[in-house]
Amino acid sequence: SLASPAYLHYLATSNYLTDPAFIAYLRYLQYWREPPYSRFITYPHCLAFLDLLLTNETFRRELATVPFRNFLHEQQFYSWQHRSRHLYGSGGNDDTKAKDGEDGQDGVIAATGTAVPAGGDVAATAASAPAGS
Repeated sequence: SLASPAYLHYLATSNYLTDPAFIAYLRYLQYWREPPYSRFITYPHCLAFLDLLLTNETFRRELATVPFRNFLHEQQFYSWQHRSRHLYGSGGNDDTKAKDGEDGQDGVIAATGTAVPAGGDVAATAASAPAGS
């Protein structure tokens, strides 16, 4: 998939990205931008990468390096993480977090129900909690 930095790296290291026939094939793939097709795309990064592959020689050249491949993968992860948080929230339970100043403590409520000061040791606080709490 063109959305995979690892696959793009493979294409670059296998010299596909310097082959005029393959570049022509990439141009052909632009039909995926059309609404009848684009609605089936699961990983939209492929369209952004397709644009870069077709228009940016530096991008094609840098794909052959492992650090750039890793950078792309990392940035893609951050993008999906941001999207997920935006769509679904952080996934945290607001009831488990103490708000500063509400209980006179800065920090979170540990699994034992004991307030842990900010920067405090959760394990030590949990160990000192009464049994059965």
